Amino acid sequence: MFTLGFDDFFLRDEWASLPVIPDRKVKADLDLRVLDLAERFGLRTTIFITGMTARRFPKLTKEIIERGHEVAGHGMIHEDLRRLRSMNRVEEAISSTLAILEKSSGKRVEGWKHPGLFQDRIVRLGLGNSPVKWCTGTKIPLAIARLGCELLPFEDYGAKVEIPTAPELVDYDLYMHFRSSPNRFIRSWTDMTARFPSSVLVFTVHPWLHLIEEGRLKALGRVFEHFASTGKCTPEGEIYQMFMDGRINVNSMHQSFLRLASRTSEKVRNTITARPAK
Repeated sequence: MFTLGFDDFFLRDEWASLPVIPDRKVKADLDLRVLDLAERFGLRTTIFITGMTARRFPKLTKEIIERGHEVAGHGMIHEDLRRLRSMNRVEEAISSTLAILEKSSGKRVEGWKHPGLFQDRIVRLGLGNSPVKWCTGTKIPLAIARLGCELLPFEDYGAKVEIPTAPELVDYDLYMHFRSSPNRFIRSWTDMTARFPSSVLVFTVHPWLHLIEEGRLKALGRVFEHFASTGKCTPEGEIYQMFMDGRINVNSMHQSFLRLASRTSEKVRNTITARPAK
């Protein structure tokens, strides 16, 4: 089983806390081309939107939901929540973002993804006190699944549900860090669904990344076609419900291993970025 999420939807450098990337200067509304592509193959997605984006495009979240997709929070301006250095400020940032999304969509919003997938203890505590029900807040390398600990949802942040992802499942990591070609991107993501059939795989798409080269957009279409052929693509909110009602059963020891892996990954990433909250 797997899920497909769109990050930074309609988000651009000039109105967000993002590093300036010249290639990201494609028009924001072109992101809908990637959503159209997913719909061509009947895929339902989870779209992560910032509060600022919902304010600039007040009809966007409602349109996404009317088209059969799911909306979740992704920061107010894609800010690094570690820099807030206060549990209360983190909680306030999350709650304020969700309130804007709910007002614009007319529907309750329960999901969240940390901007940049960065977190630390203070961010986790703030999230635990927020209205969020489920979150993708951590990257756990797929190596752990190869060792027998499948990537699955687990309870964290004071009984919130974490649905972890992996670096190999994030398109930005593949194209920008691993320097993948479109053909290698196709092979990587289509192979994942067969190699890890017992995991819940959280695939992350940044639409602008596929709009800057026609070859990348065609490659994404090939991947979407494969995803559709499996019949196993499910929005993250539904995965959360399946975990809560026992259809996805993860025993307590397995969840403990996943929490340990999450903390280890968190520590390594915070050391590398050298800006964890104190």
